[in-house]
Amino acid sequence: MQHTYTKITDLPDELLIMIFKRLNNIEILQFLMNVNTRFNKIVRDSTFTNHLTLLKCSFNHIIYSLSDTILDKFCIEIIPQIKHNIKWLDIESLSMERILLAAKYPNLNGLGIFNINEEVAQRLFIEENRLNSIFKQITRLVITFANSDKKYMTDEERINIFTYILNIFINIRYLKLYTSSQFCIYHLSFENYLPTFFSSTLIELHICVLSFSACLYLLDGRFNQLQTLIVTIDWIVFEKTTINNNKGKLPNLRYFSLTCNSGLCHYNGSVLPLLHRMINLKKLSLYIVVNPYEQFIDGNNLKKYILDHIPQLNEFTFNIRSIIYDIDNKYLLTNEQIQNTFTNFIDNKIISCVDYFPKKQTG
Repeated sequence: MQHTYTKITDLPDELLIMIFKRLNNIEILQFLMNVNTRFNKIVRDSTFTNHLTLLKCSFNHIIYSLSDTILDKFCIEIIPQIKHNIKWLDIESLSMERILLAAKYPNLNGLGIFNINEEVAQRLFIEENRLNSIFKQITRLVITFANSDKKYMTDEERINIFTYILNIFINIRYLKLYTSSQFCIYHLSFENYLPTFFSSTLIELHICVLSFSACLYLLDGRFNQLQTLIVTIDWIVFEKTTINNNKGKLPNLRYFSLTCNSGLCHYNGSVLPLLHRMINLKKLSLYIVVNPYEQFIDGNNLKKYILDHIPQLNEFTFNIRSIIYDIDNKYLLTNEQIQNTFTNFIDNKIISCVDYFPKKQTG
């Protein structure tokens, strides 16, 4: 029986592209660029060159820079040939200068920078930096933080980094800040250092803050074009002072997401007044614990205090856990009774669960 073998070069371009799409585009460029004219034409396609991730990630999600050998190949041979196609770069902070200075990127508008700490940020995000012209063309930015020596950043260092970013990336429209390391939690706190940063271009912000007061600072007018705010409150701390919160409406905000796994002690006096300022909100996500509260937050409560105040809201996602105390002195609803309060949520499947703990007098 005679066997027939097909070489990869015998396959049509359409099939090669389908195969290559299932592979890592960095490896495609690394091993197939400059092999022959045909492969050059295929791998230079925007499918493989629009978004480059020039870093490596370990099995436990630790980010590393590429080896010098691979970086040399990309910076010297590959990037100069595809620079016009590149619209987004994901890079590790230690190799950032080397990659960004390898060529001029006329169409680059998105940047992911991994493992930034205060020292690196201060060195890279100063006005005299050679990368300043590239930073000015960036409209979408993702930054992950990791501290040196496995130490936590101070509040001042976090605020400084945020200020550096907004001062240098003057055309920023999308900004996401988070941490990729178990040793570093990047959350903004303004308890000891009041913020001075602002932006008139920022439209979407993803950020972690220490307290609800910090969330209010972000919505006091310093980001007057903001349409989307995705905020996570790490934990609730005792705040020495009550901020004089701007009570003005937030007509530009279209999507607000609030996540807090620790207890929100002042739901009525903090979360609800903030939501009532969002008069044009179309999408809302609440993932919160309300502790303590006088009664369970049910469908009637959500309709009366949220839905009736935000008439344009058309998407509401929530996971709310409310905790009540002194249950002997309260009328206790069954799970079925609470489930029935969600009859107005016609287009949503709502699941409620109620537990009472008589010995602890909690529910």
